[in-house]
Amino acid sequence: MSKSKKIALGFVGALLILLIGFGVFYYFYFSNPKNVFKTNVNQLYNKIDEFINEDSLINLDNQKIAFDGTMSIDSNMSKTISKYNYNINLGLDLNSKNLYGSLSASNNNSNVIEGNVVVKDSNLFMSIPQLYSKTITSSLSNNFWEELKNTETVNNDDYNYIIKFFKDEFLKNIDAKDFNKSKEKVNINDKEMNLNKMVFKADKARQQEIINNISEAVDKDAKAKKILATILAVEESKVKEQLKDMFISDNLEIDFYVKSFSSSMIKTDIIFDNQDKVEFESYKGITNIKFKDDENKNIVINIKNENNKNIIKYYYDNKEYATITVNDYSKTKLDAEYVVKVNDGVINGNIVVNSTKQSDNKVSYDVTSNASYELNNQKNTINVKGTFNLSDELNIPNIDTTNTIDINSLSDSDMSEMYEKLLTNQFVLDFAQELQS
Repeated sequence: MSKSKKIALGFVGALLILLIGFGVFYYFYFSNPKNVFKTNVNQLYNKIDEFINEDSLINLDNQKIAFDGTMSIDSNMSKTISKYNYNINLGLDLNSKNLYGSLSASNNNSNVIEGNVVVKDSNLFMSIPQLYSKTITSSLSNNFWEELKNTETVNNDDYNYIIKFFKDEFLKNIDAKDFNKSKEKVNINDKEMNLNKMVFKADKARQQEIINNISEAVDKDAKAKKILATILAVEESKVKEQLKDMFISDNLEIDFYVKSFSSSMIKTDIIFDNQDKVEFESYKGITNIKFKDDENKNIVINIKNENNKNIIKYYYDNKEYATITVNDYSKTKLDAEYVVKVNDGVINGNIVVNSTKQSDNKVSYDVTSNASYELNNQKNTINVKGTFNLSDELNIPNIDTTNTIDINSLSDSDMSEMYEKLLTNQFVLDFAQELQS
């Protein structure tokens, strides 16, 4: 035999041994329930991480945020609603201690009625200029802003850190003895399949053991402890005990079903106390989420990808009540249609949102929504169009802070003035006349 043939045969033999070895490793690795479970938990984490870290059109500091917009409504149910434009203006700046909100209805670029609230430092100012000539004031608690700052949420990096932390610590604390395996026939999307059933079980004591170990790990990790203190709204010194007091069921069982020689879960059941069950199925582009309510009625959410559209159906007590069809979804556009059954009628509608990045700190949203309600051959419609902005550009309402009155000093005559002007306000009169007719 020539030297080249010996080399070729040796290479083929080594390749066969390698493939057989890999096949044996693959079989034993994925026939182990713990390995399959860990693989799927890591895959789920990767999807969550990808979602959290998805590029956004805007990056705002959570210390400062503003939202404003204008919308119009056209409806055959009310001429008055269709007559006006509606404006909203909201903003918060924790550093400069500014908080405000403004709502108004306008016609021909003139506000017919409006309400403004501005908080500056520890003072609150309220203005309804069409109803009352003075600005109403009130004093807030001295620690108002401190309490508001304590409600701030964690950022994406913190969420990434704490989710990964819990995932890693949980996987460290599960053991092969927590699992068992069997074969079972399961109906998936009206098709009977032979699947491997792998079961994770933890009684009350085992759950407490896992939680205690994770709590101890948190206590030793300064960053995890700080993030959780913010999420749980407690002092860092109390995080450990708070985690140990988490809800624990008498029995927890997670059943996951996979094909032979596969790690991808097709079906997952989460069972609490041997009775309350949540089922997840995902196979060939069809996902089902199933559970029961307090009255033991079936609730099913069915998600199907069809012709590049995501179709979501909602069933209650084995009856279909709603369908949402997502035609397009990205960070610059949402296009969806919906059908909802209400009593004996049906609501049909659609919503389209186009997002445009104006700058690193500002995004505009053009919104169009149409809906109709049909009952007894009568069709009511409502169409909404609006433009909204999300940014860090504050637009604080201009309120007169010189002509003021404390809310506790309002007299009966002041209240009468507001009431009389309310009854003669054009916005209120239009509604009253429409109701009378």
